[in-house]
Amino acid sequence: MNTQTVSAILDELTRCVCRNLEGQGAGPTCWCGMIVSGDGATWDFCGECAGDTCGMGYVRLVSIFPYTTFPQPTPGVCASEMGLTLEVGALRCLPIADESGLPPSPEEIEESTLGVIADMHALQQAIMCCDLPGDPLVEIGTWMAQGPRGGCVGGAWTVQVSDV
Repeated sequence: MNTQTVSAILDELTRCVCRNLEGQGAGPTCWCGMIVSGDGATWDFCGECAGDTCGMGYVRLVSIFPYTTFPQPTPGVCASEMGLTLEVGALRCLPIADESGLPPSPEEIEESTLGVIADMHALQQAIMCCDLPGDPLVEIGTWMAQGPRGGCVGGAWTVQVSDV
């Protein structure tokens, strides 16, 4: 797996994620893009922006691993095939107390929860239906809830992509 292949896969998956969040998920995000370094996604882009839009979508490179049988990493072997582990996620603003200190209504909490579920499904569809360059094998793992933290809540899928 070379740098251009990794970049092309990340670019195309990011396009699919951003398109699906807007069209099938809870709506447009303030920021949607690729995060390629660090041990976790920064939540700095999850906030409110113009037009009552809030949140972020992302694809993050978690690791690259050698394998002989995909998707099982095979450390310590001379393997020419390498796989990617990715995190594909979305975060949205969480309803908070109003100026008088009253908590969000049950309806606002339910709407937020349904938005997270819509994003989860939109991300899953983006991962499984995206036409990635080289037609690699894609193994989707578990979706994990994230937050609430800093006024945001959401979740992310773990994904493994084979050598192309």
